[in-house]
Amino acid sequence: MLSTALKKKPLSAREFDAILTNGSRLKNPEECLADLVSRQSVLIPDDRQRLLQVSRDYYRDTIDRIVTRADETVADTFRILGFPPHKFKDGIEWEKDFVADIPWSKDYYLTVPLVMWHNKSDLKVPWELSRGHYLVWLAQAWKFTDDDHYLNKFVELIDDWSKSNPYPYGVNWTCAMEVAIRMLNWIAAFEIIKDDNVLTDDFTRRFYRQVFQHAIYIEENIEVIGNGLNSNHYLADLLGLIVAGNLFRGTKRGDKWRHFAVDELEKEIMLQTLPDGFCFESSMNYQLLTAEIYLLAYLVESKFNGFSEEYRNRLKKMFELISAFIKPDGSIPNFGDGDSGRILVFNGIDRPDPQRLVDIGALTLDMPHLRSYSNRPPSDAIWLAGAEVIETMISTGDIPRDLRESRYFPDSGLATLREDDLYLFFAANPIGSGGIGGHKHNDMLTIEICCGGTNFIVDSGTYRYTSHQADRDRFRSTAYHSVPAINDEEQNRFLPKLLFAIRPDAKVRVIRWESNDEYDLIEAEHSAYTRLPDPINVSRTVCFDKQRGFWIIKDDFLGKGKYDFVDRLILGDVEAGVIDSSHISIESKVERRQLDIVIFSNEWDFEIMNHEISPLYGMKYDAERIEFSLSASAPVSMIWAAIPAGSNEELSRKREAAKQSITRMKWMDLAGENQQKVTLKHTHA
Repeated sequence: MLSTALKKKPLSAREFDAILTNGSRLKNPEECLADLVSRQSVLIPDDRQRLLQVSRDYYRDTIDRIVTRADETVADTFRILGFPPHKFKDGIEWEKDFVADIPWSKDYYLTVPLVMWHNKSDLKVPWELSRGHYLVWLAQAWKFTDDDHYLNKFVELIDDWSKSNPYPYGVNWTCAMEVAIRMLNWIAAFEIIKDDNVLTDDFTRRFYRQVFQHAIYIEENIEVIGNGLNSNHYLADLLGLIVAGNLFRGTKRGDKWRHFAVDELEKEIMLQTLPDGFCFESSMNYQLLTAEIYLLAYLVESKFNGFSEEYRNRLKKMFELISAFIKPDGSIPNFGDGDSGRILVFNGIDRPDPQRLVDIGALTLDMPHLRSYSNRPPSDAIWLAGAEVIETMISTGDIPRDLRESRYFPDSGLATLREDDLYLFFAANPIGSGGIGGHKHNDMLTIEICCGGTNFIVDSGTYRYTSHQADRDRFRSTAYHSVPAINDEEQNRFLPKLLFAIRPDAKVRVIRWESNDEYDLIEAEHSAYTRLPDPINVSRTVCFDKQRGFWIIKDDFLGKGKYDFVDRLILGDVEAGVIDSSHISIESKVERRQLDIVIFSNEWDFEIMNHEISPLYGMKYDAERIEFSLSASAPVSMIWAAIPAGSNEELSRKREAAKQSITRMKWMDLAGENQQKVTLKHTHA
C-alpha cells in the first residue's frame, strides 16, 4: 500500500498564486489572472466575432447540429463513440462504464486497475465521457444563441467534474493522454467564451488552477517508453504540454513544458511516422489521430515560434497518404485498430472524418491539390485557423483532386488499385510499434473493395479493447480479415492478457508493384505459416484491369504438406447470393450496385456465413462473409475475380476478359509438388 506521505497532493490556491506571480512584472495574483484572460488565445483564433459571422453565413446546418448536441448535454444526455445515447438521471457518474453499469473505484490513481478481468467493463467509456468534447459545443451554442443555459451548463460541468474527480483519485486520473485531451477541450471551450467577461473571477481562478494541475499531471506521468517504442499516447501528452506551455508562457514551468514538447515532437514525428507518411502503429485510424495531433501542435506553435521545415514536410506526407486512401464514399479502410478517438471537435460530429481532416491540412499546409470539391472548408478549419480560410478557398476556387489514382507506399506496404469510382485497398504492412504490434491486426495481404458509395469487401473493425479478451482477439484475428489462411492458425499468435501485443511470427514483403495506363499489379508474401511442421509460404497477387474495370486475385500456398486452406472475404452493407458453383453475386443495400465474385480455381468449396462488423468503437452489427475452403496437399492456389457489372451482358464480357488475362499471365492452379513458383524481382515504382 502506498504511503500517505508519498501520495501527490492537489495544487492549492496559494501555490498557484505563487506560480503566477513568481518572476512576473505584475504585482498580485489578480493582475496575473487578468493578464491570462486577455492574452492571445492558444487554440482559438482571436477574432471571435468574425468567426461567428462566417459561421452564420456559411454553416447554418452545422450551427443547428451544434445547438442540438448542446441541448442534449444540458439534459445530461451523452452520445460517445459507437454506443447508444445515455441519459444520466441523478447526476453524472464520471467514473462509471454506463454501458455495462460498472463503476471504477475512487482510489488513488496508481492503485486503480485499468482492466477488470472478472467483468466486461470498458475503460474507454468513462475516459471518453471525461474528454469533454461537449464543452466546446456548449461554448459555441452560447455564442450562437446568447442563451445562458449553455454558459451555465459549461460552468456546472467543469465544477462537477472537478468535485467528482479530485486530483489524483479515480479512473480519470490514470492516463496522461486522457488528461491532455480533457485539458485541451476545456481550454478551447474557455477561449471561445472568455472575451465576453461573463465568467466570474472565482470560476476563472479555479479553471486556470485546474488546467495547470492537468499539465503538472502530464509532466509527472508522461507516457514515454523510449527505444523507438513511444506511441500516440506520448504524442497527445506532448500536445498537451505545448498548449499548456504557451498558455502559461512566462512561468518557469510553462516555458519548460513548451520547449520540451516542441523538441520531442520534432523527434517523434520522424520516429513514429514512416518516410512515406504512414504511422508506425499499423492502423489507418491512428493515422488520422496522430495526424490531427501533429497538425494541432503545428497550428498552435505557429502562433509563437513554429516547427522546423522537416516537421512540416513529414506532416504533409501524412496528409498525402490519408488523401490517397480515401474511398469513393468518403471513408478510409478500417485497417488495424480504431478507437474512434478525436482531439478537438467543432462541428458536433464526434467521430473520425478523413476528408474533413485532409481539407484542414490542405488549407493550413498549403496543399490545395488535396482539397475536396467542396466550395467551403470544414467548419472546424475556421475555429482552428481563422475565418480567413473562407477567403483562401473562395480565391482559389474548386481545384480537382489529383490523387484519385492508384498509389503504392513502399515503406508501409500499402497500395490502392483504383480508377474512377472503383477502389481496392491492399495491405502488406509489417508488424508496427517496433515489432510489438500494439494496434496491429492479423491483416497481412488483406483487401477492401469499394465501388461508388458501397463498401463490398471490408475490414471487420475493432469493436472493443478492455471489455473482454475474447472480443479483442476475435476482431483482430486472421479469421476476421479478407486474407488467405491455413486451418485456424493465426498469422501472429496472441498472448494471454496482453491486449496490445502480438507474437512477431510473420514477416511480410512486397515482391512486385507495377502501374501503368492499362493495369496495376501488386504481389506480396508473408512467412506466418513457415512455423508449421510442413512450412507454407503464402502470397497474394492482385491485378486491376483499368481498361475494363475489374480485379483478378491469385492466392498461392507454396510448400508441402496437407492442410485445410481457407480464403475469406468480409462483406459490408451488402447481400450475397449464390449463382452457381463458381459465381457469387453481391448486391448493395444502399444503392443499385453489384459486385460479382467469379472463381477460376477448381475444387474449392465456398459458404456464405454469418459474421459481424464494427464500424465504430463499441458498435457492431450482423454481416456476412464468404469462406472458400480446400483440404489438399500443397502447393495449391485460389484464383478469383471481383467484377463490378451493371448488367448480365457486361458481366459476361468482363468474365471472359478476366479468363483471357489469367491465360495471358500464365496463372494456373498449383496442384502438384513439381510446380515451381517463379521468383520475381523485388521491384518498386
